[in-house]
Amino acid sequence: EVVVAALALAPVLCLAASAWLARRELRPRFALDRAISGRLLRQALPLAFNTICILISLRADQVILRSARGAEALGHYSAALRFYEAFVIFPTALLLSAFPIMARFDRVAPARLRETARWSYKLLSAFILPVALATTLLAGPIVRLLFGAPYAPAAAPLAILIWSLF
Repeated sequence: EVVVAALALAPVLCLAASAWLARRELRPRFALDRAISGRLLRQALPLAFNTICILISLRADQVILRSARGAEALGHYSAALRFYEAFVIFPTALLLSAFPIMARFDRVAPARLRETARWSYKLLSAFILPVALATTLLAGPIVRLLFGAPYAPAAAPLAILIWSLF
């Protein structure tokens, strides 16, 4: 719960800090158009709800694991997650970069949409497959090297978790 709240509040606090630091250089004047604001808010609500659901789902497994198996199991799983999360950056960046292009092609060039999606999947697979194979084969040594022998039980979750990059 605290993690979800922190992730939700961090952008707001960052924006407030940026505005405060730039207050002398920037003097923005805001004019609120109620019709446009209302339309934007209605269109943004499903995205906001989806984002909240994603944030909850990204941490629900940890809450469930701690309740079911205790803090030690959660600690092992968290070690596997730390390694896994380092590799989530590439697929996320690729999808965030490719999505606007594909959205534009959806209406104007469906063939280019299919080609861009195919190319994105190939690029993603070329990155993930070697990482997933190497991690699966070397999960034990990776965990021992990064986290030490007490975290050796994290090797099995890591070997499974890494395949979710696909």
